[in-house]
Amino acid sequence: MENVKSMEQRNLRLKMENHEPDGTIIKENLTDIIARKINQLPEAERNLLENGSTYVGLNAALCGLIANSLFRRILHVTQARIAAGLPMAVIPFLTANVSYKGFVSLPLNTGKFYFTITSIIQPCYQRKETS
Repeated sequence: MENVKSMEQRNLRLKMENHEPDGTIIKENLTDIIARKINQLPEAERNLLENGSTYVGLNAALCGLIANSLFRRILHVTQARIAAGLPMAVIPFLTANVSYKGFVSLPLNTGKFYFTITSIIQPCYQRKETS
């Protein structure tokens, strides 16, 4: 009973934080709220959020270089290593970096990240309980 009462008081206090004395609601900008939440994250998670696109891009570039090496070995190509390897690293890096920023980082920072795919796929992962 004590917990219920304290939770009700906490909810009332949170509601009252966004109200002026005359009863008008303070509209806080969504980007300000998100920026404040990001600043509250631990350093490692904030680093991952800010530099995640670079990590994904470097991983894609490494995969491109590995694929280039495997194809060159299979086809017995010995010339033009740099000329063939450069596009296989740069194009995947740029594509992954830009798409991650466009589809993940920007929507997360603006508050427009919708989990439609997750909500569609989620029932597939839930176990059916049999009694």
